[in-house]
Amino acid sequence: MLDLVATGVAVTLAALLVGLKSRTNVGWAGVALVNTIALSQELKLLIHWITTFEVAMGSIQRIREFITLTPSEDDGHPDGTPSPDWPQAGEVKFQNMTCCYK
Repeated sequence: MLDLVATGVAVTLAALLVGLKSRTNVGWAGVALVNTIALSQELKLLIHWITTFEVAMGSIQRIREFITLTPSEDDGHPDGTPSPDWPQAGEVKFQNMTCCYK
C-alpha cells in the first residue's frame, strides 16, 4: 500500500515537472524524484521499527503482569518447610506411552 502511495506521489511529481519544464531545473527535478522513492523506503523502515518496538513493549507488559499477578510459591515459613497440608510424596506414571524422534 505504501508503495502505491509513493508511486502516486512520484507520478504526480513527474506530471508537474513535465508541465512546468520551462520553470524547473532538470537536476533538481531528478533529485526530487529520487528523494520521493527514497522516502518510500524510509517510511517502510520506520513502520518496521515502530512495529518491532510495539511488540517489544507488549512483551515487557506481559512480563510485568506475570510478575504482579502470579502468586508467589513462598508461603511465609521462615525455615522453608512446607505447610502441613502439602503432599508428602508424589509420582508421575506413564502408561502406554511411545516416543519417537523425527
